[in-house]
Amino acid sequence: MTYKMRRKRRGAVTLEFIIGVLVLVIATFAIMQLGITAIVSYGISHAATVAAREAGKGADIADLEDVVEYVLAPYNLTVGSSLVVILEDPSFVLPQRAGTLDCDPPASPALMVDTVRVTVCVRLDTAPFVNLLSVFGIDISDRCIRASSVVNKEA
Repeated sequence: MTYKMRRKRRGAVTLEFIIGVLVLVIATFAIMQLGITAIVSYGISHAATVAAREAGKGADIADLEDVVEYVLAPYNLTVGSSLVVILEDPSFVLPQRAGTLDCDPPASPALMVDTVRVTVCVRLDTAPFVNLLSVFGIDISDRCIRASSVVNKEA
């Protein structure tokens, strides 16, 4: 290759390097954000399952709040404006709630007389969630993760 051809190519190599690094940075941020979200989502699902098991044994909403906070303690999530626990029992007129987050429980499946459902909702704008991709226009701060579990009441 001649000297002139190398000089022309030098700017293209720099541009390719910058684009490649940008793609790698975005991919790294996406993997980190999705990984954290997946791990905490599993914890939220587990908290809903454990709370539903306790509700099937007759626990009230205060007990379920304690159970959910205990299960989600490693993620520093507590019931309040960013997390809500909802207990549905066919014997209640309205679902019972712990927390102030606006989240609706699922409409289906319809509850049978001898079942209860516990729903746990968490906003994605609180720790441990990291909104790394907001710099690139992908914002998750206005979204929620919702997990529900239905169990039979114990006699």
